[in-house]
Amino acid sequence: MALSIWGQPRALALTLAALLVLAWIWRARAEVPASMPTTPAAATSAGGEHLVSGQESDTLAIAQALQILARQIDTAKLQTEEGINALVGQFDSLQERLDQAVQTAASIVGAESNGSGADASDDFARNESDLKSVLSTLDETGRRRRTLAQALEGLDAYAEALRSMTGEVEVIASRTNLLALNAAIEAARAGEQGRGFAVVAEEVRKLSGLSTDTVRRMAEKIQSITDSLGQIGSSASTSGEADRQAMEAADAAVNAVLDRFRRFAENTRTSAEVVHRENDGIRMDVAQMLVSLQFQDRVSQILDHAESSLNSLGELLDRHHGAGAVDVREVIEQWLSEVERSYTTDEQRRNHRGEQGSQSNTGDVTFF
Repeated sequence: MALSIWGQPRALALTLAALLVLAWIWRARAEVPASMPTTPAAATSAGGEHLVSGQESDTLAIAQALQILARQIDTAKLQTEEGINALVGQFDSLQERLDQAVQTAASIVGAESNGSGADASDDFARNESDLKSVLSTLDETGRRRRTLAQALEGLDAYAEALRSMTGEVEVIASRTNLLALNAAIEAARAGEQGRGFAVVAEEVRKLSGLSTDTVRRMAEKIQSITDSLGQIGSSASTSGEADRQAMEAADAAVNAVLDRFRRFAENTRTSAEVVHRENDGIRMDVAQMLVSLQFQDRVSQILDHAESSLNSLGELLDRHHGAGAVDVREVIEQWLSEVERSYTTDEQRRNHRGEQGSQSNTGDVTFF
């Protein structure tokens, strides 16, 4: 659509110019010179054959000139169509690649300010180090709790040893009490002489009773301590198992998070590389399109030259007609020679000679 709208004014102007030239030439040929015979017979015998042959020759020359101009215009139109079609294709490709680049960029979520993959990798390394540090701290805490549980188990063994020792002390107190009782019996048999020994035996029996009572209280305290140590040990063991399970779960969760971060970093780096490549490709396409846009200068040059050539042909014919004698063939041959020397592109020269044109090359054009 852009080609037809842009080319219509130029094509219409060239067509009107060509029609005006043809009308002027036919009008000039229709005027019979005064020096020719005026009688029908004389006109027929003297100038009729010359007039007909002259008109045919002039017509042939004019047709040749118009064919050359038509080829020039055809070439310009062809180059315009090729250039616009190339631009349309390149713009379509550019649009698709831009869409892909936008979709790729949209997939980069949470990227750093410049969106580079290196920043994501650095963040991943820092996060991994921090999480590993937390896991190490948790593991150290669990290890200390296990050590405490083992120490509590050792205290339970000491409590059992103390319980055994209190049993031995209780046995000694019981035997001491029995010994004091026997001593009191023997002192009573001795009468007055054994009264002092009886007092000693009574005190020994009292000490034995106090020892028994003390051993009983010690046994109660040791049992209370043993029960407390048992509860603490059980709680520590249960807590240690819970800590172990929590540590395993935390380690699994951290590894899962690190895996997601790693995949995210890789995807970010890959997406950044894709965006970078697409950006380079788009820049190259834009540069190529700018080069393709030069076809407008080339087409304008060819059309302007064709238009000026038509105008110069009309002016040349006017000058010769004003001089009184018009040899149209000679005028057109002179005009074609001047036009050929003024060509600036190979396509114009090939069209002038009637040669088959090749693909356009924007490198051999002179812009002005």
